[in-house]
Amino acid sequence: MGHSMVPSLAHGDRVLVRRTWRFRTGGIVVAHHQEGGRRTAAGSGASAWLVKRLAALPGDGIPGAVAPAVGGGVRRVPAGIAEP
Repeated sequence: MGHSMVPSLAHGDRVLVRRTWRFRTGGIVVAHHQEGGRRTAAGSGASAWLVKRLAALPGDGIPGAVAPAVGGGVRRVPAGIAEP
């Protein structure tokens, strides 16, 4: 539950997901929630899935809206590891 995707999505909306490795800034992604470094089971009290909008991709500059959460020393989004 949350309001981070409003007005695009609201709590209770259904989302049709297509698996792809082509990401773009502003795109919506669905990721399996991890708590304590391990995947949570459905019904464990934690949300099993996260629905988020990509603010930037590896190599992009840090967007001003998220810069305070990242810290002042980082200027570009670092390369990450995608897990199939």
